[in-house]
Amino acid sequence: MKLKSLLLLSLLFFCLSASAQTAGKLYAKGQKYFDAGNHSKGVEYFQKAANLGLADAQHDLALCYVFGDGVAQNETMAAKWWKKAAKQGHASAQYHLGYCYENGIGLTQNYNEAVKWYRKAAAQGNNDAIYALKELGEM
Repeated sequence: MKLKSLLLLSLLFFCLSASAQTAGKLYAKGQKYFDAGNHSKGVEYFQKAANLGLADAQHDLALCYVFGDGVAQNETMAAKWWKKAAKQGHASAQYHLGYCYENGIGLTQNYNEAVKWYRKAAAQGNNDAIYALKELGEM
């Protein structure tokens, strides 16, 4: 029984690490397309990597939605992807999510949530979040 459990855990770990490697490769491919000016193709690969849970891809996909780069501008989608990345500890996504909450961009305005996410980003040294907290009188 213990051997069976160990084998299942090993298989799960292998699948997760393979998925992370795949997500990283997809994200890198998306960056190449994006940097070459093919934003829609870049977004296609960012989306694939984001769906696999890569926080950097989720963050950058959110930026694409904010600016309408390679995809229709959509603040709700931007907030959704920043939230996914922020929950994984991505400092820039935490700052951007705080900004969304502070200003009601793509989701309902919520001062307490804004401060919460700014604090998480600031704890990682994000200067924009530190400035935002100071401006709000929270530091």
